[in-house]
Amino acid sequence: MRKIYSQFSIKRKQQGMTLVGLMLSLVITLVSALVSLNLYVYNVRAVESIRTATTHNLSIMTSLIFVQKKIQAAGFGIAGANENDVITLFTPAVDSTPASRAILWRFFDNGTVKCHGIREIGVTPNGQSYRQLEQVTSVSDCNTTTALVNLAFDGPSEILGRWKINSLLSSHLATHETLFNFQVSKATCSISRLTTSGEHSLAIVSVPNTAGLNGHAIPSNVINICLVNVHPS
Repeated sequence: MRKIYSQFSIKRKQQGMTLVGLMLSLVITLVSALVSLNLYVYNVRAVESIRTATTHNLSIMTSLIFVQKKIQAAGFGIAGANENDVITLFTPAVDSTPASRAILWRFFDNGTVKCHGIREIGVTPNGQSYRQLEQVTSVSDCNTTTALVNLAFDGPSEILGRWKINSLLSSHLATHETLFNFQVSKATCSISRLTTSGEHSLAIVSVPNTAGLNGHAIPSNVINICLVNVHPS
């Protein structure tokens, strides 16, 4: 009798998992898998967001370098170049045509007056909306007397940057209408610390970075370009 009891005890100790335990284990496994999947999706989105932000900010900085180099030609070779030789122009949106913003200037090049500009417009290649920054030129009627605002500027002669309109940029455009902003004012400035400061026109170009588009209180990218060839009255 004692021997039979001993065998019965051993059999009870060898019993497997109960149905409740098996179900509990399955639930824990499924929850762990869902958590891991959510973490993976979050990491993928975070990496994509960082990549997009980095690309946006890098293209902005590259464009600003080109803008600064080109605008510095304003007024070159024109005797008494003044505020009429470098202007800003804003065209509000009309119907399906998006708003545009530009800075226009003229200069002498090998004895010829040239009228150039940097313009931001809306474009829709392949049905996708973008904001495009481009260099434009005026071939006809470009001289030292015709008002720049009255000239017809053809373009682009060169595309300096293009930014896809996503939800963040769309929100920014709803308030500011363009990505870039151009201003011209009068200031005492120089092109370097080695040159003497004087009263010139100052071109100010500003554009928000990704953090700014996200609504964070972070200063936009701003460059101040001293136009040493332009002497406003």
